[in-house]
Amino acid sequence: TRTENVKGAGSTFGILYEDLARMLGLPGEQTLAMGLSLTTTAWPTVGSERIYNYGSAVSANLLDTVDDGERSFRLPFSLTGGLSYRSGNVLAAADVRYQDWDGTTFENSPTVRLKNSLRVSAGAEISRDSGPNVNPARRVTYMLGFYHDAGYLEIGGEPISENGFTAGIAFPILAETRLSLVAGFAMRGSTDNLLQEDKIFRISASMDITEFWFQRPAEE
Repeated sequence: TRTENVKGAGSTFGILYEDLARMLGLPGEQTLAMGLSLTTTAWPTVGSERIYNYGSAVSANLLDTVDDGERSFRLPFSLTGGLSYRSGNVLAAADVRYQDWDGTTFENSPTVRLKNSLRVSAGAEISRDSGPNVNPARRVTYMLGFYHDAGYLEIGGEPISENGFTAGIAFPILAETRLSLVAGFAMRGSTDNLLQEDKIFRISASMDITEFWFQRPAEE
C-alpha cells in the first residue's frame, strides 16, 4: 500500500469591474462585467510511505514500512480573465485560463512532458422570466456551454487536449435559491501514436443558495 500526502499553501487574488456597460454607452438594461484572477506559484511538499504485508512464509526480518521522506514540487501560477454580458433574460459569459506548467517536473516517464495549459470556455443561460413576482414555474433557466482545454500533458510528442459541451436546466426552489441539473459530453486525447481517446459523460446536480445580508430593516 502506497500513501502520498501533499500539503502546502498558496494565494489567489482577483478583481471584478461591473461598470463597463456605462463606460461603453450601452442601454441601461444591459450590463457588462470583466474579471481577472491570479493564483500564485506554490511549492507543496509530498510525503510518501509504503506498507508491505507478507505471508507467514516470508522472513520476519523484512521491513514492513518504508518512509521515503518529503520532497517538494512546483505548482505553477495561473491567470484567468473573463467577460459576462446580461440583457433581459439572457446571460452570456466567456473566460480564458492559462497555467505555466512548463518547467515543472514530476517523477514521470521520459516520454511524458509537461507544457503550458490553456482553457477557453463560453456559455449562456436563458431564463423564461426573471421577475421577482412571477410564478416560480416560469423562472426555469436553460444553460448551454462549450470549452476547449489544451491540457498540460504531452505524451510521446502528442499534446493531450479535451473538447466538450454542457447543457443544463435550473429550477427555482425559494427566492433566489435554485437546483441545477447539468449533463456534459467531452472527448479527450487521440488515437495517434498508439494513444487512447476518451469519451467522457458527466452528470451533476448542484444547489445555489442566495441570501441578502446586511440589509437595513425598514423603519416604522
